[in-house]
Amino acid sequence: MTARVFHYTGAIAAVIVASLATSGLESLLGPSTSLLFFPAVVIPAIYGGYGPALVATILSTLSLAYFFVAPKGSLQLGADDILRLAVFVGIAFATAWLSSARRRAEEAERASLLLLAERNRELAVREDRLRVSRDLHDGVLQALTGIRLGLQDMASDCAGHPVHDRLLGTERALAIEQRELRRLIDSLQPAAAMADTAGALLAALRDMTSRLAVEWKTPISVRVRPSDLTVPDALEHSVRLMLHEAIVNALQHAQPSRVAVTVDTAAGELRMSVVDDGSGFPFHGRMEHDALIQGGLGPASLRDRVASLHGRMSIDSGIRGSRIDLAVPFTIS
Repeated sequence: MTARVFHYTGAIAAVIVASLATSGLESLLGPSTSLLFFPAVVIPAIYGGYGPALVATILSTLSLAYFFVAPKGSLQLGADDILRLAVFVGIAFATAWLSSARRRAEEAERASLLLLAERNRELAVREDRLRVSRDLHDGVLQALTGIRLGLQDMASDCAGHPVHDRLLGTERALAIEQRELRRLIDSLQPAAAMADTAGALLAALRDMTSRLAVEWKTPISVRVRPSDLTVPDALEHSVRLMLHEAIVNALQHAQPSRVAVTVDTAAGELRMSVVDDGSGFPFHGRMEHDALIQGGLGPASLRDRVASLHGRMSIDSGIRGSRIDLAVPFTIS
């Protein structure tokens, strides 16, 4: 039973109860036969609103006219009955209006409390981010700076020694990690959400590939079209993970002399490719997404990651290298 049907049924029941009670107490009520009908009108008005209040008003007037006002057993409405109906209508509508205003005030107060709670939660999250950013800046970032300075001193002392280049390479890798950490710290700042993010994807991919190039001693080029391409934060994170995995897979298994990464958009998709001149995959030719799944070919975790974003992966492999193509919807849920 819906709430509306319940309210109308309650209005009818209230009039029936008032009629029965008035009939039983008629000798005590005397001329005040309408006394018990006031609650029968007011209560539906409070809980049901205008409609149930009007039903209770009409039924109360008819019940009084038929059962308790002479001539009994007749629905002839006189001036007294019309006046009584007008009074009941006025009381019912005034009560319904006050009840509706009270409910609106309660809903507004509840909405205000929810908004206040949400703002307090956002403030707490912002304060936590500020605290984490300060801890990272004053702790880990400063520690990395100290380690870099130590490596530079050690490299200076080892000039001409084979370990000199290795120490400088490690120092450069640490410098790249520091840039990544600073980028994370900046993203935790409240103003970061309002900042201009043009070119952020290109900068992030260049930082990532620079680190991989130092680690694997293999040049990696990055091309993003347009160069100021921006994507949602969640998608950017996924893009970095997918490209990182594709690049590392090529470096580990194909031993290429170079790797090229391209990112662009078309037909509402973000399209990425990783091309290398290494030994390729165990198969030759082009394999589309479904074929890769059926044959269990290609990097499984990369294939699963693309599928989780409702995207697709294809691989073109040969003796002169390979190409991994990835495509995902430009927005993800």
